Amino acid sequence: MIYSDTEPNGVKQWSFGRPRGSDMRVPDNAIESVAFVCIKGIDNGVEHYTIGGTAFFVSIPSETDPDIGYVYLVTARHCIDAAKEAGNLYIRVNLKAGGAALVQGDPYAFETPPDDDPADVAFALAAPPTSHFRYVPVGADILATDELITEKQIGLGDEVVAIGLHASRAGLGRNLPIMRSGIISCMPYDDEPLQDESSGLDYKAYLAELRSVGGLSGSPVFAMLGRGRLSDEELGGRLYKGFLIGLIRGHYHSNVPVLAYDKVELEKLNEGIAIVTPIQEFLRLVNSEASMKPRKAADKARLREKSKAVTQDSAFASDSKPKLFTERSFTDALKKASRKTSEPESRKTETSE
Repeated sequence: MIYSDTEPNGVKQWSFGRPRGSDMRVPDNAIESVAFVCIKGIDNGVEHYTIGGTAFFVSIPSETDPDIGYVYLVTARHCIDAAKEAGNLYIRVNLKAGGAALVQGDPYAFETPPDDDPADVAFALAAPPTSHFRYVPVGADILATDELITEKQIGLGDEVVAIGLHASRAGLGRNLPIMRSGIISCMPYDDEPLQDESSGLDYKAYLAELRSVGGLSGSPVFAMLGRGRLSDEELGGRLYKGFLIGLIRGHYHSNVPVLAYDKVELEKLNEGIAIVTPIQEFLRLVNSEASMKPRKAADKARLREKSKAVTQDSAFASDSKPKLFTERSFTDALKKASRKTSEPESRKTETSE
């Protein structure tokens, strides 16, 4: 509700609606950071691909060269656990020429927390060639670190959006990410953790008044700040700027009687409160000594080659961890896409995210 200062005939007026120009427009870069997680199955001898989750690309800067970024594919750990159980993993990424390609990956190439760490996050080095694939990594400058949250005063009531897969509208020939919006309902607290139902481990998370459904697991969640919170210079002519606060873990549900059914039957009701893993959990793990090893090895290799006056686009040392995608994986994916043989079937998976 907006109060209007105009006084026609001397009577103050109240008007309902949104302020002019306040409609939230999600930057294309945010939408193009998203890819879909797929698993291949066989029914009656026929192969099919089930799209079941969301992943997104993040760029982590090199410690020795700020112009170099290491691109990671990030998703929810339980999506990777499902891929391990299925024995395969495919990522569907949009192509610059139109359509999408399925790129085969190894679920065991993803780094995940140890069993006693409840963070629901998984990540792997993965940089599809931008000459063919259409994606934009989320930059490190908009990752909502503790310092950034304090600086921008991100908190309760701030608008948030999640961008990812809606299983009923995934897109047949290309990814069609959807956006869901809401507000931050509760901040993460060290002294007031949540508890994982299956493991019993305590974990930290945002709660967002944002209805999460099957397929959104792993989706990036951005806090959208606008005029009055950010300077015109930082907004750069935009109405809002998004800061990545985390990724979707799941949602709360209640077992409640449904009047349309027998009284003894219970149905799980989505309470409309999503659970969001803080992006700090990803940063904590990706900046651990073990995870930094391949980046440091690549930095050293690049410096060695630079001293020889040789320029390389990338240089991963032999002792670095294997990349998620190999050159052959990309080549095969592009060939299949050109023959239009890599279009997975989406299935409704409303009971899991």
